[in-house]
Amino acid sequence: MGTDRLSLRAWLAILLVASALLFFAGIYLERATVANETPAAVVPSSQPEASPVEGGGEAGEAGHSEAPAASVEAAGETATEHAAEARPFGIDLESPLLVGGAIVVSLILAFAVLRTTHPLVMMVIIGFALLFTLFDVLEASHQLGAARSGLALIAAMLAVLHVVTALLALRLVTQARGARLASG
Repeated sequence: MGTDRLSLRAWLAILLVASALLFFAGIYLERATVANETPAAVVPSSQPEASPVEGGGEAGEAGHSEAPAASVEAAGETATEHAAEARPFGIDLESPLLVGGAIVVSLILAFAVLRTTHPLVMMVIIGFALLFTLFDVLEASHQLGAARSGLALIAAMLAVLHVVTALLALRLVTQARGARLASG
């Protein structure tokens, strides 16, 4: 039984490290994808083509100044919509502090699961995994809405990894409880 529990703990640590690495890769790819999409969306809208040619003098200048303002407003609405989508429950899921914190917590939990058998560690892992499963599902939905199927797939894979992590931690908790009841 001890060997079985040790191997389950090792698998749990591997899942935590793998999810941290996949999370990092997903964030990196998302930032690269968004950076590549942003200039294409902003450049055409900020360059009015017909306004200066159609009207001359002051009317042309007025038309020229209104077109960029409308373009800026349209870009602002898009940025606002993107910001609202990227902040479920008011949390910026892509902030460097949250991303770094999630990765560090995942790695600390992976280390802790190998060093201790305390049920509190498993309960923290279950809570962590379930919370991030929720965020992963929201992110997958957001990426599908933005037509980024590759990033949606990564988010869905993370959701599965987090569910499996929570289930494995739950199994370890129930095994430890069963062992205590059998010996006591």
